[in-house]
Amino acid sequence: MHTTFLCLACARVYPWDSLRRLCDCGGLLDSLNPRLFDAAQVTAEPTLWRYRHVLAEHPPVTLGEGWTPLAELRLQGRTILLKLDHLTPTGSFKDRGASLLVTRLHAAGVTAVVEDSSGNAGAALAAYAARAGMRCGIYCPASTAAAKTRQMTACGAEVVRVAGPREAAAEAVLDAAEACVYASHVFDPTYLEGTQTAAFEIAEQLGWRAPGAVVAPVGNGTLLLGLLKGFRKLREAGVIAELPVLSAARAAVRPTLAEGIAVRRPPRGEAIAAALRATAGRAVDLSETEILTAWQGLAKNGLYVEPTAATAVAAAGRLLRDGAVPPATDLVAVLTGSGLKTGEASAAVWDMAGAAPG
Repeated sequence: MHTTFLCLACARVYPWDSLRRLCDCGGLLDSLNPRLFDAAQVTAEPTLWRYRHVLAEHPPVTLGEGWTPLAELRLQGRTILLKLDHLTPTGSFKDRGASLLVTRLHAAGVTAVVEDSSGNAGAALAAYAARAGMRCGIYCPASTAAAKTRQMTACGAEVVRVAGPREAAAEAVLDAAEACVYASHVFDPTYLEGTQTAAFEIAEQLGWRAPGAVVAPVGNGTLLLGLLKGFRKLREAGVIAELPVLSAARAAVRPTLAEGIAVRRPPRGEAIAAALRATAGRAVDLSETEILTAWQGLAKNGLYVEPTAATAVAAAGRLLRDGAVPPATDLVAVLTGSGLKTGEASAAVWDMAGAAPG
């Protein structure tokens, strides 16, 4: 029972080994996964592949991603939970999607891929492509943190820096994609099959129940949409009764410290808005001061993440202040990327705050 792809515009269906970015009609694709979730089939493997029965039939391309901890944090007089997805092989939640995507492409015989990325998705693809023996090219905004591009090149990827905003890299990669496969974390629905595993893990770690609310950084929406897909799969199987409220942490200005979500026009923007409506969630637009304050607060609690990840906690704080999360309701914020990936940028942020460590 292979996952197939459905055009959201015309309902045309494509096979699991399709290598297209869009439908022939120009519509975005979504995945049709016929496998039912079954908690009894979850294994003890300490990776996201513990849910193999609902993921892929192919041998996995894996680096040990997933099964990240839940940790407590005191915030606004409440205890919230943090999903520590910065503790992954390449340092971001993008490993979830990259593992599933490269697994599918490897099974389809693909030997070379390209991608556009502001950093984390490119680093993840470079690592998993290396694991699978694929050649890899990454098109990045010129402003991408040097620590992230070094990570890509260390894994053997060819990195092309593109001047201009994030969208310029997305346009530049299309020419390169004429000669090999565009392994897009935005357009390929397989990515969401990977990021949905964060929902599975959260529910399992809570004793097979859904939290009341989850907040995640949102740029292109691959995490938020994956969470919705995963919690819906759990509800479909009767594992949970209701979906959690899903909220999006966004940066209010451009440019922003939170470079990972500096996306002006996400291709799946309508789906992101629909996900918020479907769960009665909110988009929380954060000032640079709120992001910086949350980032510093996490570091002083021993959690060194990139500013993009800190937006989830900043948004959680706003939701609590606004009374949007009822008392006794579990609130989970997803920490999406490691601070070790920001390198020189982190030092600059500390300097901005007048709190540079000695």
